[in-house]
Amino acid sequence: AGGIPAFGDPLRAGELRSLMLAAEADVAMHLAPQAVNIVPMRATPWEEVANTLTRSTAAFLEAARAGGVKLVIYASYAFLYGDTHGQWVDESAPRLRPSKYGNQPALRAALEAEDLVLKSGVPACILRAGFVYGPHGEGHLAFREALRQGRPLVVNDGHQYANWIYAGDLASAAIRAAEQQPAGEIFNIVDDLPASPAEFVDHFASAFGIGQAARVPSGRGMPAFAARRNVSDMQRILWDMSLRVKNDKAKAQLGWTPRFPTYREGIEQTLLVWRAETAHP
Repeated sequence: AGGIPAFGDPLRAGELRSLMLAAEADVAMHLAPQAVNIVPMRATPWEEVANTLTRSTAAFLEAARAGGVKLVIYASYAFLYGDTHGQWVDESAPRLRPSKYGNQPALRAALEAEDLVLKSGVPACILRAGFVYGPHGEGHLAFREALRQGRPLVVNDGHQYANWIYAGDLASAAIRAAEQQPAGEIFNIVDDLPASPAEFVDHFASAFGIGQAARVPSGRGMPAFAARRNVSDMQRILWDMSLRVKNDKAKAQLGWTPRFPTYREGIEQTLLVWRAETAHP
């Protein structure tokens, strides 16, 4: 798209500052947290996430302050509202209490990173994203291979609500925020239809032409073979949450609307891109 790639250590504020100065950046987006917010059908190194999330965010903010950045956009997580038992929440709702989830380190780190952004003194906007899915990325490709090979996917078979967002729609929300620079604001970036992980997986499998996906419940009664798939406590916590997140504020204030209003349209687009790439490598 005409940008110049540059590579630096995300834990070194000096390197990040040099990149921001070289780009003469007015707006800097910290999107790295989304690397672990993809559809979590596979093991995620949550301990590593907890160890690096706050450090990378602190380095990014230090670099932005020193580099004269006018606005930081931080991509956070919609699941930070915690389990609301399926009730709708907006940006005014309180965030979860880590103690309710055994003080899980990744949850604490995610909350601490948001606090760093809000208290840094650098004008900032926070985007709380639903689970991200789309045609590209290591996790998405691993998901496709699991469907092709009929490998079981560990999800919660209950009726818990989860919130979703197509990768391109999250990107368009970040662009809107960069253009409008709504400092001090928090926006939920999710699509219009919360749905259970089981519904998401089964629709993906059906659209993929498989029928129903092979699924393993994520609860404590998990069979031994599933436990060996390195399903973490954090992954079980995410699947056991049930919350429906409103996106009205982003629509009204940013003028943002998801191109793919539900996971169904987003899944169709994902498969369309995969088919196009297979036909034209």
